[in-house]
Amino acid sequence: MGSLPPSLDLPSDPKHRQQQIDESTLLNLFKAQQNHLNYFFRHLDLSQALSFAHTLLNSSGTIFFSGVGKSGFVANKISQTLVSLGIRASFLHPVDALHGDIGALSSLDVLVLFSKSGNTDELLRLVPCARAKAIQMVFGDTVAIALMGARNLTKEEYATNHPAGRIGKSLIFKVKDVMKKQNELPVCREGDLIMDQLVELTSKGCGCLLVIDPDYRLIGTFTDGDLRRTLKASGEAIFKLTVGEMCNRTPRTIGPDAMAVEAMKKMESPPSPVQFLPVINDQNVLIGIITLHGLVSAGL
Repeated sequence: MGSLPPSLDLPSDPKHRQQQIDESTLLNLFKAQQNHLNYFFRHLDLSQALSFAHTLLNSSGTIFFSGVGKSGFVANKISQTLVSLGIRASFLHPVDALHGDIGALSSLDVLVLFSKSGNTDELLRLVPCARAKAIQMVFGDTVAIALMGARNLTKEEYATNHPAGRIGKSLIFKVKDVMKKQNELPVCREGDLIMDQLVELTSKGCGCLLVIDPDYRLIGTFTDGDLRRTLKASGEAIFKLTVGEMCNRTPRTIGPDAMAVEAMKKMESPPSPVQFLPVINDQNVLIGIITLHGLVSAGL
């Protein structure tokens, strides 16, 4: 080929120069992809893959695929591939399904749900509806997990790209992100009479009182369960008892920079589960409270 006409000359400015890929760079890219595929096949659960294939092969109805976000794109692509092979398949968006499109499913169909975490809210809401129609369901997350490993993608990296999902929340949210702060806390002093603090105990939605000293350092906790036990044991004497006399002075606590998922584990740990954790700083000053209800509401 001859030289380009003057009007078609490429700009000499490096900012406008076309990027070039040499042969060795391209070869390295292909080798990297080959390594990813090799990793995938080495870690593939063949028994699950075989069971999944048999389920699809034995289907006498339509195979519906469903997912949200990236998983939805994968589900849609696979459904189109099967259609091109002459297999009855279709993509079903979970939100549309909950608003009437689930009527397209029959008991002969198979519903394949794609989810990285296995806890995608939209899919979980779809599950009982599908079960009510006696539809066979399969969660198709094995491939996604294997690909995640092949890409050496850590959970932390996944979380930053997917902050709204359950995995993202569990790896991003800290206690201070989901706790109730000082103006929302059910606080009292240890010298306060129990019966004078009933409104505070019930009005903040925490199921407890947080007992503090004048410097806002945590002394203990007094729960609605403690109230019932005290009333049963003391009878009318409860009218003269102070919160400090009956509170738990060794409650479980947590710091503001701990992960929210760690708080949930701490609530569920032996000897018995609790519904809340006071949040304190290094000087034992009360700065918040984290509740099980708050964690669940945040999607954890």
